Amino acid sequence: MGDCIYDFSTANPPTLRKSVHNQDNVKRDLGGQFSLLSKHFYYFGDEPRPLPQELKHIIRRGQKHLVFDDQTTIKKFEEWISKFTKNKLYSQPQLKFEFDLAPSDDQIAKCATRHLED
Repeated sequence: MGDCIYDFSTANPPTLRKSVHNQDNVKRDLGGQFSLLSKHFYYFGDEPRPLPQELKHIIRRGQKHLVFDDQTTIKKFEEWISKFTKNKLYSQPQLKFEFDLAPSDDQIAKCATRHLED
């Protein structure tokens, strides 16, 4: 299960791909208020790389992001991540197996409800 749940290549508006999102999510998903675009990324998917102990405090569980400006931590992170090839897909999404099966109505409803509550 990746974040590329809309297919922009076939229609306008885009087609919603099989995922845990439904029509209740479209306005938020495509509203343009929260987007992250990058030409410099690392995607480890279901083969995550363990962070060194001194960087564990930057782990953010769940959605959204963490902001900090500790230059020492930033430098340590940059040194660690630079060991990997940037702009590379290392593996498949962690929850891809869920979409080898059709998502249940319950899974879709939970995701849509959570987004509405947020």
